[in-house]
Order: sequence, then structure tokens, then C-alpha cells
Amino acid sequence: MNRKQRRRRHKAADRSAKSRKSPKPAATPKPAATPKSDQTANAAEKPRTRKTVTAGEAMNLAIEHQRAGRLPQAEKIYKQVLKAEPNNSAAYNNLGVALKNQDRLDEAITCYRRAQKIKPDYAEAINNLGNALKEQEKLDQALVCFRRAVEIRPDYADARNSLGAVLNEQGHADEAIECYRRALEDKPDDESAHNNLGVALKNEGRVEESIVAYRRALELKPDYAEAHNNLGNAVKDLGNLDDAATCYRR
Repeated sequence: MNRKQRRRRHKAADRSAKSRKSPKPAATPKPAATPKSDQTANAAEKPRTRKTVTAGEAMNLAIEHQRAGRLPQAEKIYKQVLKAEPNNSAAYNNLGVALKNQDRLDEAITCYRRAQKIKPDYAEAINNLGNALKEQEKLDQALVCFRRAVEIRPDYADARNSLGAVLNEQGHADEAIECYRRALEDKPDDESAHNNLGVALKNEGRVEESIVAYRRALELKPDYAEAHNNLGNAVKDLGNLDDAATCYRR
């Protein structure tokens, strides 16, 4: 092999060596950017700060539900309030009203008794208890409640009206009349008390006076069906059949 040939072989070897050099390591890939949708999801997962609702605010909300006739919702909130404040007498009383309006008298009575136990001079709860007991025809127990309510609050017209109703049912018309008149002194526009007064007066044979009471009840509440019927019976007793028929039709 001459000198020229050897020189060619060395150049070829050099070219092969260069081609066999180790490749450079690949650059470390950058992490992919978080997709927009993922960012939104992550933000949503962050806990939100909730406004603390006070017992008073919860009670007001429950009362709104109750007045609108949404009794199950009101009941649920009252129970939540009582879980947080077991000695909240007002919540027990209001829960009792919601239960009574759902015809759950036994449960209502339990609530009224709890309210009274927490607050012994709670006249409203005691009056409500009396009304529930009256619906169960437990008149003697109801009478005790109504007497206690007016003892606590002598100007409590609703309780005195209820007291008169029980007394009248038990045959104590004179005392019932006194209760109704006293109730009307404190609440003169109470159509129920005027109607009840009429019933007691008629039971005592004082028909003309009862008619005056019924008419006053109807002035206050023209669509008062019970008062229309009672007035019809009273004028019928006086022999006014046409007027009686008119009352019954109303």
C-alpha cells in the first residue's frame, strides 16, 4: 500500500469515529401547562367562607315559612335552632304551633310543655298548650292553662276568650260572659270573642243580646260563617224565619 492509499484510509477512519460519537441527551420536557378547565375546577374546590346565621335570623326565616304555610320547612329550621340552643323557649313554642297546624297535637303539646318548663311565666306557650288540650277535649287541663295565662298577663285577651269558651262548655255561662266582656275591653275588635259572647248569652236565654253580639262579629268579619249560622238560630228563636233563612244562605 503506497503512501497515498494509507492517507485515504486514515481520513475514512476519522469520518467513522465522528459518526459514532454519543448523542446529546434530550432536553428534559417541560411540564404541560394546566388546562383552563382544570384551573377552574381547582378554584371551585377551594372551600367558600359561609356566613354564620344567628339563631334570631334562623327564627325569623322559620316564621316567614310558617306564615306562608310552608310548615315542614319551618319545622326543620326550629329543630336546627333547638339543636344549637336547647333552652330556646320561643323555638319550642313556635315548633309546637307548626306541629299543631299539621294536626300533630301530641308532639305540639310536648313542645309547649318544654317551653313552659324552660320559661314558667311564658303566657303564650301556656295558652297554646291550653288550646291543644281543648282540642283533645281535656277541658279541665285546658282550664288550668288558660287561668294561669291570664294570671301571668291579665290583659291577654286571647287567653281570656279561650277561658270563656271552656267555661261555657262546662256550663258556667255567667263566668264565661264575664270573661268575654273582659277580653273585649282589651281587644274590642275580636270577632271571635263577640261571637262567643253571643253563644253564652243565648245559652242564658238572652237572645236579643246575643243577636247584638253576632251582628257585631259580622261587622268585623262579614264572611264569618259561624256567626251567620248563630245569628240565624237566634232570629229563628224570635220567630223571624225569613231573616233566619237569609242568615243560613250566607
